[in-house]
Amino acid sequence: MAKAKKGDAKAKKGDAKARNVDKVMQFIEKELKINPKATAKELQQKAKAVSEAVGKLSVRQFHAKYPLQVRRKLALKKPRRAAPKKPRRAAPKARAARGQVNREAIRNTLMTFARDVSAAEGKSETIAVLGKLDNYINAIIRATR
Repeated sequence: MAKAKKGDAKAKKGDAKARNVDKVMQFIEKELKINPKATAKELQQKAKAVSEAVGKLSVRQFHAKYPLQVRRKLALKKPRRAAPKKPRRAAPKARAARGQVNREAIRNTLMTFARDVSAAEGKSETIAVLGKLDNYINAIIRATR
């Protein structure tokens, strides 16, 4: 008669544990379908009838091993509703609308305007600089594009 190998005994023990875990998982799944708001503590008390090993686990360990896994599995089975599509807004064309302004170009244009005004010695020269005001404004607008 041949001796039983150690590996065979471990394999049988492992199979028994796996069947035990499957029984508990099925029990938990059935209970959660009946009462989805059941707490881990309640489920653990009921699962002790299925497997004594469940009683040795802390509530936290039990929750991680059984109810959490079952809830994840059940959540994957439920089809998710598609979120309502939001209409897309048209992208603004000007850089100024997007907040991308060439501040340095605007600053240089304004500094040039200030220098020209301060360099004007008389009323006629000041009026000539102010007459070119549209040119300065156009330069600022180009800097915002």
